[in-house]
Amino acid sequence: MDELLIRAITAYYRTRAAGDDRQVDGKSARVTHLGKGYVVLRASGESAPLAVYRCMNRGELKRLKRWPAEVVASGETAEGVVHAPAAQAMPALLDLVPMPRKTLPKTSSKGVSSADPDQAGLF
Repeated sequence: MDELLIRAITAYYRTRAAGDDRQVDGKSARVTHLGKGYVVLRASGESAPLAVYRCMNRGELKRLKRWPAEVVASGETAEGVVHAPAAQAMPALLDLVPMPRKTLPKTSSKGVSSADPDQAGLF
C-alpha cells in the first residue's frame, strides 16, 4: 500500500465519530485532479467516499470538508488520475511577443559623470 494511503486511513480512524462503524475498503486510492493530489477513502458497499484528504506539498494530509465534485462523482481511472471535464479545460497558451524597448540615453559604464575629478565644484 501507498504510504499516504496508510496515513490517511490512520487519520480517518483517529478522527471518526464514536458510533461510526464503517470500514475503509480496498477501493480507496490516491487520485490526481488538476495537478493536485488527493486520497479518497471509500467504504465497502457505499458509493460516497468516507473522507477525502488533500496531499500538501510537504507531505502533510489535510482532511477536506468540501470535496471536489469531479473526484467524488467520477471516481478514478486505471492510473488514479481524474480528468477535468471539457468545459473546464485549460486555455491554450498565447505566443507572447516582447514589447520594443524604448531607447534610453547612453550612460557611461562606470556610472561617473563627466564632472571634475576632484569634485571641488560640489562644495
